[in-house]
Amino acid sequence: MFRDESTKVIQKAHASWGIDSNEASTSLSPLSPAASPLGGFQEPQYSYNPIDSLSPSEQYSSLALPKLPIAIDTSKIDQGVQFYLKHYVVGHPGEPESADGLQRATWLAAPGMQETMAAIGLAGMSNLYENEELHKLSRQQYGLALQHTMKSIQNLNNIDMQHAMRGVVMLALFEVSH
Repeated sequence: MFRDESTKVIQKAHASWGIDSNEASTSLSPLSPAASPLGGFQEPQYSYNPIDSLSPSEQYSSLALPKLPIAIDTSKIDQGVQFYLKHYVVGHPGEPESADGLQRATWLAAPGMQETMAAIGLAGMSNLYENEELHKLSRQQYGLALQHTMKSIQNLNNIDMQHAMRGVVMLALFEVSH
């Protein structure tokens, strides 16, 4: 049984952002760009393809290493995605045993997955390092992930149920880790 918890989540987000939910609901659609805690957002201008991030001989072998230093020029969003893959995916039951197995994971390219992985990874990093900037960025990515997930499940005729369910479970994981 599924329930639409969007309104409750939006009210919770508005409360944490210091926005009056009644005022916001009359002036903004719940998922409009102006509803962002940062006063608006732009669609992210990044494209993260985990397969292309390393040379062919190194592709994802580094994810299996216990302590991988993150490259200086890596964006915070990419760091969040890498953290998610390393700590929540690779080697876990039902997931690829090594980073090489991620090449066959079609769900990585599903709509909203990059934002969802970034949100969870950044939340984990913010908890680990007690970093408020990462915490705020994780919430921003979570908002984008909710938007993408909502768009992807609105048209039931074109939905990939496995990807949609994985995305919903990942959003729940964000709520638990956040």
